[in-house]
Parts: sequence; structure tokens; C-alpha cells
Amino acid sequence: MAQGRGGSLNLIDTLCRNELDLDVFIGEAGATHKLGVLYENWRGGGIPDRYYRMFGGSGIPEIECRVGGFFPLLSARIAAGENLHTCIPGFELIIKKASQVEIDELLATGESGLYPSFHFNHAGFERYLRA
Repeated sequence: MAQGRGGSLNLIDTLCRNELDLDVFIGEAGATHKLGVLYENWRGGGIPDRYYRMFGGSGIPEIECRVGGFFPLLSARIAAGENLHTCIPGFELIIKKASQVEIDELLATGESGLYPSFHFNHAGFERYLRA
């Protein structure tokens, strides 16, 4: 049986398309929300830094506002030296290490600016699929 942990951005769509119960999957595979990836010290050179690779979805004005092929709101953030991940409404949940319940509640509003996936146990997922 497969061991380890995994995640995939198309996981939720795949489960739904195959009419698999998302709540059962979460329980069987020990799944928790995965909203992005944090890279610490990713630039190297001994200078501490963080890069958040967020799974952005709809509801982010800086990305949805497009004028003539440009993103003026996003450009303004870049010009101001702001960290771009902070424009995602759901980012605050990540910083405060929100519970799965809090994340569920925000995602249900459709205003998180995040596209959710799950981090899950391979062996539990395999058992679920076999059943």
C-alpha cells in the first residue's frame, strides 16, 4: 500500500466529477486543507525570506481588475513594495493558523480568493478508493 502524504490542485474537481463523497474522503484520508505552499529562505544566500505560493482563485480584485492587458491594482502593490500574497483575502487565515472549521467557513463564502486543495494520507485515500 502507498505510504506518505500528498495533494493536488485538481483533487476536489476530480472527486466531485467521479461522484465521490468529499466528507468521507476527508475522514478516510485524514485530509486537511492545503491553500498554498510556503518556501522559507528560498532565495538562499543566508538572508531569511518567505515566499508564499498561494492557490489563488476568484475574488481577488488585484487580479480581476484588468485594463488593456494590464493589472493596475496589482501593479500598484508591486510599486509600493507590498508582498503580493497579502492581496488574497484568505491569507489572514494562513497567518493566524486557522482551524479547519474556520477555513471551511471562509471557503463557503466564495470570497476567500483561494482555490482549495487537500493534504492527505496516501494509504487512507487508497483504502477509500478501494472501498
